[in-house]
Amino acid sequence: MSLNLADAERMTARAREASTVAMVAHTRRFNAPHREMKRRLRAGEFHLQHLVSETYFLRRENLNMQGEPRGWTDHLLWHHACHSVDLFAWLLDDDELTGWGSQGPLHSELGIAMDMNIGLRATDGTLATLALSFNNHGPFGGFYRYIGEENTLLAYRDELKDHEGNVVPLSTPGFHAQDAEFVTAIIEGRAPEASFSSCLPTMRILDNLSHHMV
Repeated sequence: MSLNLADAERMTARAREASTVAMVAHTRRFNAPHREMKRRLRAGEFHLQHLVSETYFLRRENLNMQGEPRGWTDHLLWHHACHSVDLFAWLLDDDELTGWGSQGPLHSELGIAMDMNIGLRATDGTLATLALSFNNHGPFGGFYRYIGEENTLLAYRDELKDHEGNVVPLSTPGFHAQDAEFVTAIIEGRAPEASFSSCLPTMRILDNLSHHMV
Protein backbone atom coordinates (compact mmCIF):
# COMPACT_ATOMS: atom_id res chain seq x y z
CA MET A 1 0.00 0.00 0.00
CA SER A 2 2.83 2.38 0.91
CA LEU A 3 6.20 2.51 2.64
CA ASN A 4 4.89 4.39 5.69
CA LEU A 5 1.69 4.92 7.65
CA ALA A 6 1.32 8.62 6.79
CA ASP A 7 1.12 7.89 3.05
CA ALA A 8 -1.40 5.09 3.65
CA GLU A 9 -3.62 7.41 5.68
CA ARG A 10 -3.35 10.16 3.05
CA MET A 11 -4.23 7.74 0.22
CA THR A 12 -7.23 6.40 2.14
CA ALA A 13 -8.55 9.89 2.84
CA ARG A 14 -8.10 10.96 -0.78
CA ALA A 15 -9.91 7.89 -2.11
CA ARG A 16 -12.78 8.50 0.33
CA GLU A 17 -13.09 12.17 -0.69
CA ALA A 18 -13.11 11.25 -4.38
CA SER A 19 -15.57 8.34 -3.90
CA THR A 20 -13.08 6.18 -5.78
CA VAL A 21 -13.04 2.40 -5.60
CA ALA A 22 -9.49 1.64 -4.50
CA MET A 23 -8.02 -1.71 -3.49
CA VAL A 24 -4.66 -2.83 -2.16
CA ALA A 25 -2.96 -5.83 -3.80
CA HIS A 26 -3.09 -7.97 -0.67
CA THR A 27 -3.11 -11.17 -2.69
CA ARG A 28 -2.88 -13.45 0.35
CA ARG A 29 -6.51 -12.63 1.12
CA PHE A 30 -7.40 -14.10 -2.27
CA ASN A 31 -5.08 -17.10 -2.56
CA ALA A 32 -7.23 -20.24 -2.49
CA PRO A 33 -5.32 -21.94 0.40
CA HIS A 34 -5.80 -18.99 2.73
CA ARG A 35 -9.45 -18.55 1.80
CA GLU A 36 -9.98 -22.24 2.58
CA MET A 37 -8.22 -21.86 5.92
CA LYS A 38 -10.38 -18.86 6.82
CA ARG A 39 -13.48 -20.87 5.91
CA ARG A 40 -12.34 -23.67 8.22
CA LEU A 41 -11.60 -21.23 11.02
CA ARG A 42 -15.02 -19.59 10.76
CA ALA A 43 -16.77 -22.97 10.58
CA GLY A 44 -14.91 -24.21 13.65
CA GLU A 45 -13.32 -27.03 11.64
CA PHE A 46 -9.77 -25.84 12.37
CA HIS A 47 -8.38 -24.17 15.47
CA LEU A 48 -5.19 -22.27 14.70
CA GLN A 49 -2.44 -22.29 17.29
CA HIS A 50 0.52 -20.92 15.34
CA LEU A 51 0.93 -19.51 11.83
CA VAL A 52 4.54 -19.70 10.63
CA SER A 53 5.37 -17.59 7.58
CA GLU A 54 8.66 -17.79 5.67
CA THR A 55 9.33 -15.21 2.97
CA TYR A 56 12.52 -15.76 0.97
CA PHE A 57 14.25 -14.05 -1.94
CA LEU A 58 17.79 -13.62 -3.23
CA ARG A 59 17.54 -9.89 -3.87
CA ARG A 60 20.68 -7.83 -3.33
CA GLU A 61 19.84 -5.30 -6.03
CA ASN A 62 16.67 -3.23 -6.22
CA LEU A 63 14.99 -5.38 -8.87
CA ASN A 64 11.52 -6.85 -9.09
CA MET A 65 10.61 -10.53 -9.67
CA GLN A 66 11.14 -10.08 -13.42
CA GLY A 67 14.66 -8.71 -12.87
CA GLU A 68 13.60 -5.17 -13.77
CA PRO A 69 14.66 -2.05 -11.80
CA ARG A 70 12.13 -0.77 -9.27
CA GLY A 71 11.17 2.90 -9.03
CA TRP A 72 11.12 2.48 -5.24
CA THR A 73 13.23 0.50 -2.80
CA ASP A 74 11.71 -2.84 -1.86
CA HIS A 75 11.37 -3.45 1.87
CA LEU A 76 10.98 -6.58 3.99
CA LEU A 77 8.71 -4.87 6.52
CA TRP A 78 6.55 -2.54 4.44
CA HIS A 79 6.12 -4.91 1.49
CA HIS A 80 6.74 -8.57 2.29
CA ALA A 81 5.91 -8.68 6.01
CA CYS A 82 2.87 -6.57 5.21
CA HIS A 83 1.34 -9.49 3.28
CA SER A 84 1.75 -11.90 6.19
CA VAL A 85 0.72 -9.48 8.93
CA ASP A 86 -2.39 -8.58 6.96
CA LEU A 87 -3.12 -12.27 6.35
CA PHE A 88 -2.93 -13.08 10.07
CA ALA A 89 -5.20 -10.17 11.01
CA TRP A 90 -7.66 -11.04 8.23
CA LEU A 91 -7.77 -14.74 9.11
CA LEU A 92 -8.68 -14.02 12.72
CA ASP A 93 -10.68 -10.81 12.14
CA ASP A 94 -8.34 -9.21 14.66
CA ASP A 95 -6.81 -5.77 14.11
CA GLU A 96 -5.38 -5.54 17.64
CA LEU A 97 -2.28 -7.66 17.16
CA THR A 98 0.69 -7.32 19.48
CA GLY A 99 3.98 -7.36 17.59
CA TRP A 100 7.73 -7.40 18.15
CA GLY A 101 10.72 -8.01 15.91
CA SER A 102 14.37 -7.61 15.06
CA GLN A 103 16.34 -6.96 11.91
CA GLY A 104 19.82 -7.71 10.61
CA PRO A 105 22.43 -5.23 9.34
CA LEU A 106 21.45 -2.66 6.73
CA HIS A 107 22.64 -3.18 3.17
CA SER A 108 25.49 -0.80 2.34
CA GLU A 109 23.84 0.47 -0.86
CA LEU A 110 20.12 -0.20 -0.48
CA GLY A 111 19.96 1.05 3.09
CA ILE A 112 17.49 -1.64 4.15
CA ALA A 113 17.67 -4.68 6.40
CA MET A 114 18.20 -7.87 4.40
CA ASP A 115 16.94 -10.20 7.13
CA MET A 116 14.14 -9.83 9.65
CA ASN A 117 12.06 -11.79 12.12
CA ILE A 118 8.70 -10.75 13.53
CA GLY A 119 6.45 -12.19 16.21
CA LEU A 120 2.72 -11.52 16.49
CA ARG A 121 0.15 -12.39 19.14
CA ALA A 122 -3.60 -12.16 18.58
CA THR A 123 -6.00 -11.11 21.31
CA ASP A 124 -7.04 -14.76 21.79
CA GLY A 125 -3.40 -15.83 22.24
CA THR A 126 -2.85 -17.30 18.76
CA LEU A 127 0.72 -16.78 17.58
CA ALA A 128 2.36 -15.95 14.26
CA THR A 129 6.07 -16.10 13.49
CA LEU A 130 7.52 -14.43 10.39
CA ALA A 131 10.99 -15.10 8.99
CA LEU A 132 12.07 -12.93 6.05
CA SER A 133 15.27 -12.74 4.02
CA PHE A 134 16.63 -11.16 0.86
CA ASN A 135 19.71 -13.38 1.24
CA ASN A 136 18.15 -16.79 0.62
CA HIS A 137 19.63 -19.11 -1.99
CA GLY A 138 16.82 -21.36 -3.14
CA PRO A 139 13.11 -21.26 -3.89
CA PHE A 140 11.59 -17.80 -3.45
CA GLY A 141 8.19 -16.64 -2.29
CA GLY A 142 6.00 -17.05 0.76
CA PHE A 143 5.63 -20.39 2.55
CA TYR A 144 2.94 -20.73 5.23
CA ARG A 145 2.58 -23.42 7.89
CA TYR A 146 -0.78 -23.58 9.66
CA ILE A 147 -0.24 -25.39 12.95
CA GLY A 148 -3.61 -26.24 14.43
CA GLU A 149 -5.29 -28.45 16.97
CA GLU A 150 -6.61 -30.79 14.28
CA ASN A 151 -3.81 -30.81 11.73
CA THR A 152 -0.83 -28.99 10.22
CA LEU A 153 -1.29 -27.67 6.70
CA LEU A 154 1.23 -26.09 4.32
CA ALA A 155 0.34 -23.34 1.85
CA TYR A 156 2.44 -22.09 -1.03
CA ARG A 157 0.94 -19.76 -3.61
CA ASP A 158 -2.33 -21.45 -4.66
CA GLU A 159 -1.52 -24.92 -3.32
CA LEU A 160 -2.45 -26.42 0.05
CA LYS A 161 -1.10 -29.71 1.44
CA ASP A 162 -1.62 -31.57 4.69
CA HIS A 163 1.27 -32.71 6.90
CA GLU A 164 1.61 -35.93 4.89
CA GLY A 165 1.97 -34.09 1.60
CA ASN A 166 -1.55 -34.79 0.32
CA VAL A 167 -2.89 -31.99 -1.88
CA VAL A 168 -6.14 -30.38 -0.76
CA PRO A 169 -8.43 -29.65 -3.76
CA LEU A 170 -9.02 -25.91 -4.17
CA SER A 171 -10.72 -23.55 -6.61
CA THR A 172 -9.94 -20.13 -8.08
CA PRO A 173 -6.28 -18.97 -8.27
CA GLY A 174 -5.50 -15.91 -6.15
CA PHE A 175 -4.58 -13.38 -8.82
CA HIS A 176 -7.73 -14.19 -10.80
CA ALA A 177 -9.92 -13.89 -7.69
CA GLN A 178 -8.23 -10.62 -6.73
CA ASP A 179 -8.71 -9.05 -10.16
CA ALA A 180 -12.33 -10.25 -10.33
CA GLU A 181 -13.10 -8.71 -6.93
CA PHE A 182 -11.70 -5.33 -7.98
CA VAL A 183 -13.66 -5.23 -11.25
CA THR A 184 -16.86 -6.42 -9.55
CA ALA A 185 -16.52 -3.79 -6.81
CA ILE A 186 -16.19 -1.06 -9.46
CA ILE A 187 -19.26 -2.33 -11.35
CA GLU A 188 -21.30 -2.59 -8.13
CA GLY A 189 -19.99 0.68 -6.71
CA ARG A 190 -18.98 -0.82 -3.37
CA ALA A 191 -15.90 -1.13 -1.19
CA PRO A 192 -13.84 -4.15 -2.26
CA GLU A 193 -12.20 -6.76 -0.10
CA ALA A 194 -8.74 -5.33 0.74
CA SER A 195 -10.04 -1.76 0.46
CA PHE A 196 -7.72 1.00 1.63
CA SER A 197 -9.66 1.46 4.87
CA SER A 198 -9.69 -2.28 5.67
CA CYS A 199 -5.90 -2.42 5.24
CA LEU A 200 -5.10 0.60 7.42
CA PRO A 201 -5.01 -1.45 10.66
CA THR A 202 -2.23 -3.56 9.16
CA MET A 203 -0.28 -0.43 8.28
CA ARG A 204 -0.63 0.76 11.88
CA ILE A 205 0.78 -2.54 13.14
CA LEU A 206 3.71 -2.18 10.73
CA ASP A 207 4.29 1.38 11.88
CA ASN A 208 4.44 0.23 15.49
CA LEU A 209 6.88 -2.53 14.53
CA SER A 210 9.07 -0.07 12.63
CA HIS A 211 9.55 1.99 15.78
CA HIS A 212 10.38 -1.00 17.98
CA MET A 213 12.71 -3.09 15.80
CA VAL A 214 15.91 -4.14 17.61
